[in-house]
Amino acid sequence: MNGAAGEKQEAEKRIKEYIQASSMSLSKKEEQDFKELVLRNEETAKKVFRGSNHTGKAYILIFLNSQGKGADIAKEEAATWADQMEFINSNPLEERAFRSWLSGETDIMPMYSAIYAISGNAKAEKEFYRNFICAWLEQDKDRYLTAIEKISKDMQKKIFAVLKRENLYIA
Repeated sequence: MNGAAGEKQEAEKRIKEYIQASSMSLSKKEEQDFKELVLRNEETAKKVFRGSNHTGKAYILIFLNSQGKGADIAKEEAATWADQMEFINSNPLEERAFRSWLSGETDIMPMYSAIYAISGNAKAEKEFYRNFICAWLEQDKDRYLTAIEKISKDMQKKIFAVLKRENLYIA
């Protein structure tokens, strides 16, 4: 029993170290080792994810998501982010509908454009989501292009404009 607890503590320590090191960029080998560590220690990785404010925690979500796991922490993160939003010039029903959609409680996307301001550490949150999207696009080039092609031409233009502006577009 003590051996298993010691292994969990060691895994937690190493995951935290990788998260900190990720801000300096990880080599391909380090990234692969980090991925294997996360996948072997899923529950420990989720615990670290929930307890960390570092943008490098996005790696945990990306690695778990690449194996079809981590939906629970992704929803928690989206819900937290949705709750931190401050809406401008909207009514309570519009706010609730947008928060429900953004947090994953519903698949029904509101038909209005909510205007909001991100409170708190917006730069860190923006960087977290940018890192997550970059890694997802890198791993899933074919599928994201196919998904975007299935939506309206007007929305396609808007999405591609944002991807190009953020240097995320991969032709």
